[in-house]
Amino acid sequence: VFGLGLAAWNVTQKQTEAASRNAAINLNQSGQAFETKGDVVNAEISYRKAIERDPTYPQPYNNLGALAEQAGDLAVADSLYRDAVRLDPNYAAALLNIGNRFYNTGTIDSAEAYFRRAASSDENGSLAAAKNLGSLLYERGDFAAALGVIDSALARGPDASIEGYLLENKDKAVAALGGFT
Repeated sequence: VFGLGLAAWNVTQKQTEAASRNAAINLNQSGQAFETKGDVVNAEISYRKAIERDPTYPQPYNNLGALAEQAGDLAVADSLYRDAVRLDPNYAAALLNIGNRFYNTGTIDSAEAYFRRAASSDENGSLAAAKNLGSLLYERGDFAAALGVIDSALARGPDASIEGYLLENKDKAVAALGGFT
């Protein structure tokens, strides 16, 4: 009898967790819609409510971090991005944001490491990370490595917003290598 009670509790617990995650996803999507409209106050409220509903869901931490960064509160942004990565070590969007923060402060080796982690992910944001990594390598003069990253990203079938940029940088990298790949 005790075993059946525990099994029923486990089912109920999983249903509660799933409902909390779904509510957090919906609140996060509401925050994104508010943000798209330029309503950062309600976006922030929605992201915070999403975190309250499911503190293990990384996306609202990352989104709230982006709002903090836009507001100039870089320490809070960094902390929120790291919270998102702590919850999901392969969360490409947060890894990309951390990489961008390092890049913007001139900490290029750390930026490269985060861009590589994000680019190797299968998640949304990995192609943008590959774009940034390719640019960083190109700026560093490592044209062959930049070309490799760009070719790998193109093989994954990037979206149109990134594909043009990647093709342009591929042409530059090939030209820098003397036209040979």
